[in-house]
Amino acid sequence: MSPLNYPNHSSSPLNKSPWVLPASPAINPFHHHQDHLPGNSLIGSLVREEGHIYSLAVSRDLLYTGSDNKNIRVWKHLKDYTDFKSSSGLVKTIIIAAGKIFTGHQDGKIRVWKVSSKNPSKHKRIGSLPTFKDYMKYSMNPKNYVEVRQNWNTVKVKHFDAASNLSLDKDEGLLYSGSWDKTVNVWRVADFKCLESISRESVGGL
Repeated sequence: MSPLNYPNHSSSPLNKSPWVLPASPAINPFHHHQDHLPGNSLIGSLVREEGHIYSLAVSRDLLYTGSDNKNIRVWKHLKDYTDFKSSSGLVKTIIIAAGKIFTGHQDGKIRVWKVSSKNPSKHKRIGSLPTFKDYMKYSMNPKNYVEVRQNWNTVKVKHFDAASNLSLDKDEGLLYSGSWDKTVNVWRVADFKCLESISRESVGGL
């Protein structure tokens, strides 16, 4: 049932949402007299002139937005709360799990952040995927290289193009990353280890 069609004596579950703007009865879409409003209504807008928004993620009452200026901005109750910036690569995708924020970037890297226990508005980068240790380990073996373009090989555990999608399997503790390089990497969240790299060619070109 649409929240706008709840009986007069019933409260819409969206009334408790931290993203609903306070409004007078004249413009409040959840007021029972506003029967003429459509089933879907805009309840708020966030504006910050700092580049195009490429990614969104929600964690409790916080909204994370990623843009092309390498900045991850955090919003709380429809207000600018805090922000943190990566060293390179515009932010293509964001996912939040197990107290960590994973961000996928144009430079092919996946960066991992954590909220400071002393100051919730501070975010610290605690690693990146692949880890430097894993990258060096794989780079020592010629079998771990794949040809991505003519006369250009790269270590298969690292995306050579934008990391554009992230998905988490909470039960298995696995993070999946998809890239414009037509590969999907599987990571173990516990230690950031790459367990598998799946290319388009390895599944018959599908």
